[in-house]
Order: sequence, then C-alpha cells, then structure tokens
Amino acid sequence: MKRLIILSVFAVLAIFTVSAEDIILLTNGATIRAKVITCSSAEVQYFNLDIHDGPMFTLFDHEIALVELNNGQTYYYSPMNFELTKMSYNQIFHFSPRNYYHEGKFYHRSQMEDLLKNRCEVAYREYRKGKTLNYVGWGLFAGGFVFDAAGIALMSYGAWDSGRALLILGSATTLASIPTIIVGQYKINNAYKKYNKQDLSLNLGVNPTGLGLSLQF
Repeated sequence: MKRLIILSVFAVLAIFTVSAEDIILLTNGATIRAKVITCSSAEVQYFNLDIHDGPMFTLFDHEIALVELNNGQTYYYSPMNFELTKMSYNQIFHFSPRNYYHEGKFYHRSQMEDLLKNRCEVAYREYRKGKTLNYVGWGLFAGGFVFDAAGIALMSYGAWDSGRALLILGSATTLASIPTIIVGQYKINNAYKKYNKQDLSLNLGVNPTGLGLSLQF
C-alpha cells in the first residue's frame, strides 16, 4: 500500500516537473529551457535544463529579449535583433506554454492555433492531435487524484478492500497520464516546427558560374 502511495506522489511530482521550467528568449531568436537562479536588470544566472548536471550560466541584459518564469512573471530586456538570425522573423518562437512569438509580435496560444489553421493544414492537424492528448492526459491525472482520495477515505472508514482497489486504479490512472501529457506536448511543439519549415525551400538555381543549390527563406 505504501508503494502505491509513493508511486502516486512521484507521478504528481513528475507532472509538475514537466511544466515547471523557466524560458529565456535571446535577442538572436534562440530559446533556453532553464531554471533561473537570479534575475536582475543587468544579468540572469540560470541552469540549462537541457544540460544534465551542467554548470550555472550567466547572460547579460543585451543578450536577452525576455525571461518568463514558470509562475507567469515576465521580465523584458533588449529587443529582438532580427539581423542576427535571418529566419527568426518568419518563425514561431515558443517561449512559454501560453505565449508565442511570430513576425515580431507576441501571440496567445489561441491566436497561434488560428494561424496554423489558416496557413498550414499539416501543422494544424498535428497541433489538434497534441491538444487532444493533453486534454486526455490531464483528465486521467485528475481522475487518478479523485480515485486515490476516495480510496484513502474508504480505508480510513475501515473499507480496506474497496479502498485498496481504488488506490490501485488511481495510481495506474495517474501513471498513465504522464506519457499521454508528454506525447501531447511533443506533438504541439512538433506542429510549430512543421510550420517553421514550410517557408524553408530548397531550390535548384542556375547562375553564371554553373549549377548550384540555394536556400530560400
């Protein structure tokens, strides 16, 4: 029984670990998944979540466009420098679960969904699949929590068999929610990658010096 409760606790922690990250958007258009340690007007110190057991890094104000903390607070620094990344102006930069960057403007997720729907059917289908999986995953997570709570309540009144059965069901449901949410978020992110690639075409060009390949953005 203790093992079931421990598994449920770890499942809850895993869910919140997935979403509890800070995002740093650089002036060159790059994004960093981070755990921000200090955030002042002059610099930001952070750990890069993509580098396991990596050192603490420091970025200075002129390198940062904005920092969005996982609690929803956003700190603005320097404007985007589109000269440094030629593709950045036409791409979507995902820097939080709620906001996106497109053509020099901030977009809410609902606006980005409309953009995908109107401009890229393949990306929009991928987005809808991811969104559906996200809803199902969070529904499973909520259901698992309810089953666990009901199981504990029944056991406290002496209904051990029924309570144990609900705890097993709750733990299984909660654990099933984790990969569902992760896959859903992956598909959502992949939808934006597909959209970003639609404007990148490889063209065969002819020039005075011969036949060559040119990338059109």
